[in-house]
This record gives sequence, structure tokens and C-alpha cells, in this order.
Amino acid sequence: MTRFSCGRIPESLHHRHPWCILVAGVLEASVFAPAAGAQMVLVADASRATGALEVDGRLDDDAWDAARGIGPFAQVDPEAGAPSRAPTDVRLLWDGEGLFIGAEMTEPEARTATRAEGMRRDFTYETSDVFGVLLDGFGDGRFAMAFMTTPDGVQRDLLVFDGRDADESWNGIWRVRTARIEGGWTAEMFIPWETLRYAGSEGWRVNFIREARAIQETSGWSPWHRGVDPWDMAFAGRLEGIAPPPPGVNAQIQPYVVGRNASTGSALFGDDTSTSDAGVDLKWAATPNTVLDLTYNMDFAQAEVDRQVVNLDRFPVFFPERRTFFLESAGLFHTGLDLISPFYSRRSKMYSVYN
Repeated sequence: MTRFSCGRIPESLHHRHPWCILVAGVLEASVFAPAAGAQMVLVADASRATGALEVDGRLDDDAWDAARGIGPFAQVDPEAGAPSRAPTDVRLLWDGEGLFIGAEMTEPEARTATRAEGMRRDFTYETSDVFGVLLDGFGDGRFAMAFMTTPDGVQRDLLVFDGRDADESWNGIWRVRTARIEGGWTAEMFIPWETLRYAGSEGWRVNFIREARAIQETSGWSPWHRGVDPWDMAFAGRLEGIAPPPPGVNAQIQPYVVGRNASTGSALFGDDTSTSDAGVDLKWAATPNTVLDLTYNMDFAQAEVDRQVVNLDRFPVFFPERRTFFLESAGLFHTGLDLISPFYSRRSKMYSVYN
């Protein structure tokens, strides 16, 4: 912190040189005025839905006409703080089942071409046109639930802690539909209250992000600094007007049954063998801050077949984990260094060739 001082002011100086005190005061104010100012906290008002809503990607229901827009977006990159050149209109509705987000993205300069990486869930954020909503139900700025989509309606969701530690393997239960319109595209999201983690109806934080690849622009409703990620909720605004039900028991049960029948030999002397298996996965949100994952007889059919590798050195080969149970919240064990992994769920085998 920079300070300006004239030292101890003699009695005679008050009469002969009063300008010194004045100049010091002006310099002090000019230095500390910007530091004292903070980014204005924006407020997003959500309206209660007055009728049934169909999540079809087209914002033509009567309830959307009555909802209020949250305001314009501002650029984060390339011109930080400037108005967005790709206008985005966002509206919020809610009912007893969950939160609805409707957004209309206008492509700049009447461009209708949009970019999407593919149709696989959890697409790459940096390579697609994106609209997303970030929610913090605790209001402390340290936790974010991110829900994003592309013009093709592909889903991407993740949990973020302290604005940097992301659990990209988390897959929440929510719906999204998109539609192409003249001059852009629309998105309609529905997020059940059971998917969200929150402490109550007060103190929610929210932010919205937009990636317009045609002009290489990143914008947000409550813009953040370039040096942080979009999901740093310290830069988010407030969400008001909602009345979610009290957090209750939130459990998801996923049972499975698999079977296999194989026949060997000829049609007359064939030998039929049958195998079957069953199991169950349980996810229980005991509290808004605690989630318990249990499995019995894990379903290995969820995993893809590993690629074949011929290892010619003396070090083992590590294959990536593909089973859903072990991928859930695996990001909590990341240290930031690929060489250090405190938890690894697969044993690797070493295949070596010696001369």
C-alpha cells in the first residue's frame, strides 16, 4: 500500500503553507479511491412459473413472456469490460420441481454458423460455442455447479471448488434442449432441486457465460478477471426470487442385470453356456456437503475396452479409469501433478520384451 505524508507539521506551517496538507489529502484520495471501490454486485431475479413449461428449446411458452431478462453481457476477452458483440438474453423461472433457464444467443453480424465439437457429453469448453449457468447454493463463493451446452444441445457439467479444483467426471441429472433460430440459437434448461446442493433459499450466487467462436469472444453476465476461470464465484451476482424446498433426502439407485449366452459346436452337438450377473450402485447426498457413493458387484460393462499396448520398457503402463463409480468425484484426488496420484483404482500390468 502506498502512503503520502508530510511528516510532523509545525505550527507555523498551518499558517504559511496550508497547501501541503491539501496536496497530501488529494494524493491520498486518488491512490485509495480505486482500491476502495469494488465490482458492483448484479442481481438476477427469478420468477415463479405461472403455467406448465415444456423443455423443447423454444422459448414460446407464455411463462417466458412474463419472465424478466437479467441484463446484457460484458466481454471478458478480447476487450475486457466492453459490451458483448454477441447479445445474450437470459430469463429465469422456477417451480416446485426445479429451476428453468431460458437463453437466446444472437450471432454477431447476422452470422448463423456455430461451432460444436461433437455429440459426446462433457465436450471441450474451449472448442465449441457455449452457453452456461453457474450456481452456488451456499453463497460463500467457494463452490460452483456448472451446467453448459452447445448449439446441438450437448451437455457438460462439473463441480468446482475454490474456483480452480474441478470435478469434471460428475454427471448431474438435468435436461437441456436447443433450437436454431434466425440469427442465432436458443437453449432451455431444467435443473431439478434434487440435483442442486444448497443450504436454503437465501444467499445464492449465479453467473452466466457465453462463448461465441465466430468472433472469438468470451462474455459473461457478471464478468470475471482474465486471470481466473469463469467458475470463480467471487465474481458472480446474486440470485433472488426463488423459494426451493428444504434440502431433503437425495438418493439415486442404479441397479443392473447382465446376461450372456454362448453356443459352441455344431447344431446337433452344440454346447450352450449361459452366465448372468447383477449389482447396484447407490449415490446418497446425506447433507448438502456430504455425498456417499456405494456399489455392490460393480457393473464392468460400463467400461470401454482398453486399447492394446506393447510395452518395450521396464515401467508399467497406466490405463485411464473408465468405470463410472471410480470416476465420480475423482477430481478431488488430483494434486496438479500428473506424476503424483494419491489414489489409483486400477492395477497395471507390465509387458516387456527382452532380447
